[in-house]
Amino acid sequence: MKRRLRLCSKEDGLVKLVKEELHAVLIRVPQEIYKPLAVLVMDPDGNIIPPIRGNFANYLTAKDDFELRSEDLTPTRVANISGKETIAFDTDLGLKILDGYLKGFLGGLGVSVPSFTFEINSSKTMSYTFEEVYRIALDHGMLGDHLMIHQLNVDSPAVSQFLGENANQMLLIDQTFVSKEFNITFQTEKQGKLELELDALVDAVGSISEHLEVSRKSSSTVSFKGDNPLPFAFSCIKLVIDDKGNVKDIPQVPLDMLHANRKDEAGEVEFQHFLEDEGDMLDLSI
Repeated sequence: MKRRLRLCSKEDGLVKLVKEELHAVLIRVPQEIYKPLAVLVMDPDGNIIPPIRGNFANYLTAKDDFELRSEDLTPTRVANISGKETIAFDTDLGLKILDGYLKGFLGGLGVSVPSFTFEINSSKTMSYTFEEVYRIALDHGMLGDHLMIHQLNVDSPAVSQFLGENANQMLLIDQTFVSKEFNITFQTEKQGKLELELDALVDAVGSISEHLEVSRKSSSTVSFKGDNPLPFAFSCIKLVIDDKGNVKDIPQVPLDMLHANRKDEAGEVEFQHFLEDEGDMLDLSI
């Protein structure tokens, strides 16, 4: 059955926290491929065209000499969000986000993760808390220094789409936020029923894989902890490219341009959208 849900309004708790505290956009399914220097494509109308298009170095004329690597960037702890609880938001939406997070944590390990259809009937609202959040970010000044001596390979078919009038635009992920542990807390006046429902949730999810630790932290909170930190939010810069392949500017991409009106091969949206009006909604099969 299809139900129209407000996917990510400006008031949704998780989105609000990510946008206002991290100045980033939420990823529906956390994946390792979201890392600094990963390439995204935006069409002339401002639509993101999934998926991630590989590493920026592969688009350059002398890619082996491009010394800036995402693996060399040092993660820094984000104290202002680690352990901070979002405002309460719709439980149906929260469980849909949980489904995506479980796919992210386990999908990269080759673990098949079924889509969950849990109903927490005793709670209408819930909140998220991320633990041990780290930021992995490019230094824009250092990137600028590298771009002064490196050009895009204009002879490459992969680059031609970014050249000329009405061309696609190349975006680079400039920062990601990663965590390997998050908690969900349900608000309810039916505590006994909620505890039974959460016991069922813990048993079902905890049995999927040894790589995911699921536990009750309290009568209304469940903790999920994976083996490795995964990106759950990111931001982008846009590369302003001339016809010779030189990058002339690297402005920040406004968050509200990273929207989800394109779908991946499975028919699922890649990004959450900060919705601006009451009619801007997305159909989700739940």
